[in-house]
Formats: sequence, structure tokens, C-alpha cells
Amino acid sequence: MSERIDKPERATQNRVVELFTRQLGYRYLGDWSGREGTHCIDEGLLTAFLARSGYSSAHISATLHRLRTEALRHGRTLYAANQAVYPLLRYGVPVKVAAGQVKRFWMAGAGSSCGTRCQRYWTSGSPC
Repeated sequence: MSERIDKPERATQNRVVELFTRQLGYRYLGDWSGREGTHCIDEGLLTAFLARSGYSSAHISATLHRLRTEALRHGRTLYAANQAVYPLLRYGVPVKVAAGQVKRFWMAGAGSSCGTRCQRYWTSGSPC
């Protein structure tokens, strides 16, 4: 993220934050562009969410591995990385749970048919 953001761009970003937090119920974690060790996937937050959602540690590890693999593959443009990660976020991460049995693991409640509103995480300033 650029160190200097023009006023119109900052105003647009503020409106987007407002939309995501107030209208869509996301929790804003702040601008991480200056955060030490920032990464496009906060594995701690995602692991905690998946554990609260009832997933086992083995399935969480497999899910994180798949997400990491797609997000951080070398030689890809940012656009290509986003294209690879989006279906995992939207449609879930397919993880083999037993021989011949694949289950989709949903992040942030996507695809959940339970009808409950799941807590979602969103950050600004992350590369993916």
C-alpha cells in the first residue's frame, strides 16, 4: 500500500470500511500495512474461527495448507493469486477426511446452511 494516499482514495476506503462494518457485520482489524510480520492470511484468527466452528486440528491444518499454497505460489501475479484464492473462500476448501471422502471446509461462514450469522474477518492493507 502506498505511504501517501490521496484524499479521494482515502474517502473511498473509509466508505468501504463503513459498508463492511456497519451494514455487512464484518469486524475491522485496522490497516495492517505498517504491521510487523504482516501477511495476507492471519492464520491465528482463521485457526481460532475454524476451531470454534467445530473443525478438528488435522482438518484445520489441511485447510490452511491449501489456502497458503494457493495464496503464496511463486511466479503468480497478485491477480492470479486472488483468482486462485477466491473459490476457496467462496466455495470452501475441499479436504480429504477419509479414503475416498472429501469434505468442504468453509471459512467465515460461507456456504453455511445453518442460517446463523457467522463472525467474519476483514482487513485492509493485506495483499490478498
